[in-house]
Amino acid sequence: MIRIILLIIISSTVMSCSEKYPKKIYEEGELFFSKSVTESEVDKAGYFLVEMDFFEKERKTSILLDKHEDTFVFSIVVDKLYHNDTSYDSKFRSLATLASLTVFSGTPARVVLADRSLQPKRRID
Repeated sequence: MIRIILLIIISSTVMSCSEKYPKKIYEEGELFFSKSVTESEVDKAGYFLVEMDFFEKERKTSILLDKHEDTFVFSIVVDKLYHNDTSYDSKFRSLATLASLTVFSGTPARVVLADRSLQPKRRID
């Protein structure tokens, strides 16, 4: 499942976001994070993304972890060709559900597809 999703994730660095958001590196993955998440939550999410093969040595991947009200949000940078492609939505929903249950102790999580500036393009519900 995750390997299929990786086909649409852009393999390049996010530009200009390091000034706005701090980041941590896991394998080749860049996990940017907002002030609304704790360092512990960032680390748990980072290791989860490595375990799920989102972050791996062969590919540079960028994700922003944020928290809006009571929901964790993974903004995943994808190629613009896939911003409106709904064929992967169920897989992204599964990732969010698994993160909610295994990483965030049942706190809801969701995925947002983003461009290279980490600007949201489409929320997956």
